Amino acid sequence: MTGVLNTDRSTVPVIVTLVVIYSAAAIAEWRLILRLAKYNGSGDRSTSRALTDLVFVRETSRDRLSDDGGTRAILVAGSLGSLLAGVVAAFVVPAAALTFWPGWIWGAAGLLICLGGAALRIRSVAELGSSAHRTVVADGTMNLVTTGPYLLIRHPAYLGSLLLYAGTGIALGNGISIVLSIVGPIAARLPRILREERLLAERLGDRYRQYAERSKRFIPGIW
Repeated sequence: MTGVLNTDRSTVPVIVTLVVIYSAAAIAEWRLILRLAKYNGSGDRSTSRALTDLVFVRETSRDRLSDDGGTRAILVAGSLGSLLAGVVAAFVVPAAALTFWPGWIWGAAGLLICLGGAALRIRSVAELGSSAHRTVVADGTMNLVTTGPYLLIRHPAYLGSLLLYAGTGIALGNGISIVLSIVGPIAARLPRILREERLLAERLGDRYRQYAERSKRFIPGIW
């Protein structure tokens, strides 16, 4: 059997490190959102759910309208399902292992991508400030956040999460795992992204449309 998870002794440390990175990112984001909520005086514990994706608006009103439309459930189920399927595939489909590089190279590259994704996500949450929410919210008094990671791309928090998932697949060194960890989470986020953008265009009008024209969703200048 040639699968990385079956023959490479570096696999166990890689998996342990992945668990540590995910846990540390979740704790860091949770603490950051709690601190921001306390600073804002909102005391809203519904904003403390870590590792969920966020709307990139800063609110000036406490009268918020939730318009999630069930997209969070799709996002969570699709992302976690793809992640789990990718891990399972690395075990049960060793023939899909990418053996042209040693397993430790795949592991190191994947872990670095995970770290970059976690850092981008936390930085994006910090830029959002007190408007970091686990549901799609909107009202007529929003100020659009277009600074920091949001200067060139509209969904850096999502991108950070996608890099976390993609890095996991790469660290496993399995072709099927990589495909699942990239395609699945992107597909799971598209309904939410489209709903957010439609809602923001309706509520913010030309402010948002002009921002959308000069920015991209994930990759500056490309998409």
